[in-house]
Amino acid sequence: MKKVFPIFLFVLMLTGFSVIATFAQGGKYKVENNTSPVWKALEDYYSKSAKVVLARDVEAALKMRELLTVETPDGKIHDSAEFAEATKAMFKLNPQILGVSNKILSLTTEGNEAVAVVFQEFSRMQNLAGKLRRVDSSVIQTEIFTKTAEGWKIRYVYDIHGQKRFVDGKRIDPTKPFNPNDPPFNPDNDEPEK
Repeated sequence: MKKVFPIFLFVLMLTGFSVIATFAQGGKYKVENNTSPVWKALEDYYSKSAKVVLARDVEAALKMRELLTVETPDGKIHDSAEFAEATKAMFKLNPQILGVSNKILSLTTEGNEAVAVVFQEFSRMQNLAGKLRRVDSSVIQTEIFTKTAEGWKIRYVYDIHGQKRFVDGKRIDPTKPFNPNDPPFNPDNDEPEK
């Protein structure tokens, strides 16, 4: 049976196992600050990535993520081929991309490996329930990068959490299919938002 990569997670992620375990053990890794060369290099990577997505350059987006593997919140692992298909589908589903941003919250390095915790926002116009609607989403995720001859490349994404999604300004549950008749999603309260 073919695995299906959740498109909504790609949208939130505009990716190792031994590296994850080693970083989790701590100790020999250097915590970087926002003036370090690695921090600046990853900021440049995110800036270039945003430009590629805004320009709807599918081939450049795929090239930047050619090593990418994603571990989704349900524990499933999606390889680079699945991610490539999700990338192509994302561009088809979103005829207009309004904005992409990535803010590094923390960065830890060891040699040619870097682990960044990132706050990502993505805004676009998407066809949902028979209508073109504005969709704004955000997420916090951990991203592992490897330094290659071509520069830093994202290799693994995991610990995806804090997902928020708004459709035409109304917050919705990011884990469920969109239904325009659903009340606003309010995870902190049992009563719907007004």
